Amino acid sequence: QDHEHYEGEDECSAARIRQEATCKSHESGFTYVYNGITLNVLITTLPNNTKETIDPEKHVKLEDLKNSMAAIRHARWFEENAYQSSIRVLVRLLKDFKRRIPFFRIIKPLDH
Repeated sequence: QDHEHYEGEDECSAARIRQEATCKSHESGFTYVYNGITLNVLITTLPNNTKETIDPEKHVKLEDLKNSMAAIRHARWFEENAYQSSIRVLVRLLKDFKRRIPFFRIIKPLDH
């Protein structure tokens, strides 16, 4: 009997999550938002596949695939280097400058 109570509780929780969560697709993947947390899912492919096998009529645009691959490289770099507190502070400062100071908005990442 306790097991049935938990099952019903799980079903109610799942229904509440479905009502509160949003999912929006965009050209390079989709964004899922729940409880103030945003998950961006980007679609890409291996670099060797980008020119030979991409059909513009069927697949994500080549430029979007390249941007998604750059996001993966960025995440990997950050994962490898962010253990240093000085790097984390520097990245936060530069992102804040870019957001608030017009001069910094023209600066592009090196891998683009």
